[in-house]
Amino acid sequence: MVDAFLLVAGASRSGEFMWEAIGPFVTTLFDEAAPDTLNRVIIRVSPYVRWATWSFDETAVTRWAKAASAVPYTNVVGRFVVEGLLEIAFVNSLRPHIPFSIWVWLKGKPPLPPICFGRFRGTTKGVVRGVRELGDIEILKSYLLLVWSEWDCVDLLGFTEMCTSLREDFAGIGMGHHRHDLVVRLDHLLRQLAWGPGYIRQHNPSCGEDTVRTAKSQYGRLKDLLSEMDKEALEALTRMPSELIT
Repeated sequence: MVDAFLLVAGASRSGEFMWEAIGPFVTTLFDEAAPDTLNRVIIRVSPYVRWATWSFDETAVTRWAKAASAVPYTNVVGRFVVEGLLEIAFVNSLRPHIPFSIWVWLKGKPPLPPICFGRFRGTTKGVVRGVRELGDIEILKSYLLLVWSEWDCVDLLGFTEMCTSLREDFAGIGMGHHRHDLVVRLDHLLRQLAWGPGYIRQHNPSCGEDTVRTAKSQYGRLKDLLSEMDKEALEALTRMPSELIT
């Protein structure tokens, strides 16, 4: 029944659907007393609830994290957990209560759908900074690879924080392979965006010309920044004494 409802909700392509009417019933799912038999339902519903406007607190985040930890991993489960994670991380008061073990799910890089409200919300400055503060370069890279998408641009303040992150977290000779992975992703996105707004809207109707234009500019600038960092790393390498290089 839950699957059928969410299928209709997704087909509506609406950010609201009928959530206002069912909100009071959905919030009870995230009560600490909710039985383990509802774990899969909690995971399936988590990307769609209104974490920012409904009365959720640390208890709800803890119950959601417990459900995520109890459900065996598949790409589908990973997708719903990551979507829910990005939605929850968007809320400043809830972000600190997300366990580190849940952030690790980003490393699985489950493919997110073209219409994914959490993906854009998950690029705000607070979320980017929160991921950086975890101190795990693999999680940070996986996060960037997930939220950079042809179906969305990046929040403007979040974009500035991402540029800072690249400069401070991915600099140096030893980070070359990470920069390579990021550039490969950006190259793919720029090729997709080159098809134009018409192609993008076939998959995400809300993505208009302004969004596509902004995404092209942002991803192009990020690629240029990474290329500059590669040149700087190469120059630093050539200045090193030969005995240190070997």
